[in-house]
Amino acid sequence: VRDVAGRRVGTLASVGGGSGPRIGRYVVNLADLESVGVGAIERAMREAQVILIDEIGPMELLSRRFVDAVFAALDSPKPVLATIHVRAGETDVGRRILSRSDVKLYTITLEVRERLPYELAKTIASLVSGG
Repeated sequence: VRDVAGRRVGTLASVGGGSGPRIGRYVVNLADLESVGVGAIERAMREAQVILIDEIGPMELLSRRFVDAVFAALDSPKPVLATIHVRAGETDVGRRILSRSDVKLYTITLEVRERLPYELAKTIASLVSGG
């Protein structure tokens, strides 16, 4: 897990032993997710023009603080660009995110993946400029 603005890095999960919730063979490090990941979202809400979250996945959804931070970001006046893992999108939290009237879902396919960055940049620029 990484805060690109604050340059903090943590370990989201590791294989093998250790304490913490498990997804498959991975042990999720909630402490790093919450200190680095949640901290990055909170920093972005205070300081950034656009909030970027990559990704909202099954591991991240194990943290109530992370989920709360995601919804706080979505409820903020700032544009949010986030990726959501297919499996996370099938959870109650994922469905709540995807069913919001202010969420636009882009599905990445071979046909659109080359032009999608340009479309997203144009949309974000319009939102930031108030258009």
